[in-house]
Order: sequence, then structure tokens, then C-alpha cells
Amino acid sequence: MSAEGWRGQLPHLSRGRRPRRGHTRLVAFLALMLAACGTSPHTRFFAIDAVPATSPPRPVDGPPVRLAAVHLPAVLDRREMVRRGLGNSIEVSGTDRWAAALDRMSLQALGDDLAGRLHA
Repeated sequence: MSAEGWRGQLPHLSRGRRPRRGHTRLVAFLALMLAACGTSPHTRFFAIDAVPATSPPRPVDGPPVRLAAVHLPAVLDRREMVRRGLGNSIEVSGTDRWAAALDRMSLQALGDDLAGRLHA
């Protein structure tokens, strides 16, 4: 069927007819909503690294140090970055995230930090 044939069967597509006022408002509203979605802040990702030692490693007598796990409070063990607020409050960031699981990054950074400070 030709395009003209379809227009004859669908009255809202016929020539010379203006869109309804409600449709125009709906299209304008949807365009504004899509524009607002495009302006959201970018998510930033952070990692934890060991702090380089400022002095040479010290020799240590005794058994070796073994790190099995780092246990974090549940309020901190999340993908979003958590900061201390005023008083006893905390602030959970809407845009700042950890690049990996915080407990694993903490364990790796602590292990690297101790290895750089202690002579095995």
C-alpha cells in the first residue's frame, strides 16, 4: 500500500492537520527530560595504593607477618565512597566509587606497604 493510502486510513497522519496541543506539550516535556539526563555528573573511580616507604626496610626478628583478610565495617564496605559528615553522620557519594572491592584493595595496599617497610 502506498504512503497516501496509509494517510487516508489514519486520520492523524492526513495532510494539513496540525498536531494536538497535548501532543506538542508531551514532546516538549520528553525533550526536556532527555536533555536533563545528559547533564548528570560523571562517575569517578578511585583505587588505594601503598604509601612508599621514606626509609630503608628494617630487619625484623621473629615469625613472618601474614595478612589473611581486612575486615571493614558494613557501612564502609560498599562500592560508593563514604565520608564522615558533621557529628556522627556519614555522606555516601553519588558520583565517587571504588574501582574494586574496598576490602581487597585495602588488603593489597596494606600488604604492599608492609613489604616495603619490613625486611624479610
